[in-house]
Amino acid sequence: MKTIRRNSIGIFLLAALAISINACNEKCDDKTTTEKIEQTTDEFREEFNQEYAELEAEVNQRMEKNQKFIDSLKSTAKDQAENLKEEYNKQVSELEEQNNQLKSEWKDFKYETKENWISFKEEFKHDMNSLEEALKDFGKDNKK
Repeated sequence: MKTIRRNSIGIFLLAALAISINACNEKCDDKTTTEKIEQTTDEFREEFNQEYAELEAEVNQRMEKNQKFIDSLKSTAKDQAENLKEEYNKQVSELEEQNNQLKSEWKDFKYETKENWISFKEEFKHDMNSLEEALKDFGKDNKK
């Protein structure tokens, strides 16, 4: 009976030891995994900051160009026929509002994840290209 009790206690202690060792290994693995995730996050954040700065210079240049073109459209409003001036000014104002909206979106962007940056960047570039195309088309349509 004592042998069975000793064996039971021994088995119990071995099981407890095995569980403790396994838990320690999992914590060590979790720590290593956490460190790898933090390192990857830091690396991507550096990459993001560099990419953001480069893109910001391009965005600012394009927006300034758009605003100059919008200003030139405004100055040519006086050349429009009286019956077309109101519609012309309305369309120019809408284009200016789109440009201002893009400026605001760019300024208000907050990095959260790699995915939200990629999504934002793609959508922003698409919207910027659409605005520039609309400006180009507007300029052509009103020179005829």
